[in-house]
Amino acid sequence: MKHPALRLAFLGMATLLIAACAAAPRRVPFNEAEFIPTSGKGTGTVVGRAYATTKDGVTHYAQRSLMDMVPVNAYTTETDQRRFINGEKLAAGDPRYEKYIRSVWTDENGDFVFHNIPPGDYYIGGEVVWHFPSEMYVNASDGTSSAEPIEGSASHLVHGRVTVRNGQTSRVDVTW
Repeated sequence: MKHPALRLAFLGMATLLIAACAAAPRRVPFNEAEFIPTSGKGTGTVVGRAYATTKDGVTHYAQRSLMDMVPVNAYTTETDQRRFINGEKLAAGDPRYEKYIRSVWTDENGDFVFHNIPPGDYYIGGEVVWHFPSEMYVNASDGTSSAEPIEGSASHLVHGRVTVRNGQTSRVDVTW
């Protein structure tokens, strides 16, 4: 294109199209008032395990993975439904949302514990990554090929929902 204004307009449209394909816009607005009731400390505990079971029946645990817990409300329900259940890539959330996310690391068995949680309903989500042996075929310049062992990996998002009460321990499986 010879005309600079047309080139800029085309580049702008292409950038918007790429951005639109990269992340879906959020539909539910962030309402900070919905987060306030569960923002303090409580006396509840959440104990859980994060794992994914593949179609072949093999269970993979979230080893040393970060698990995030957020209160159930309209904003987080959209995230849970669209990201964890439908597999959509969502646009970045409202920056105010970050301070309401509680996070802990799992151990090597996918086990985790959240302490001092106020009463309420919560979503817990994270990712399970597992590794497996694979082969890579290398073609030599003489036309022969050979298999070389390499390590492959796969992952899946996992999620769960739990109700917390003061003074009680709640159990949850965070799965696919």
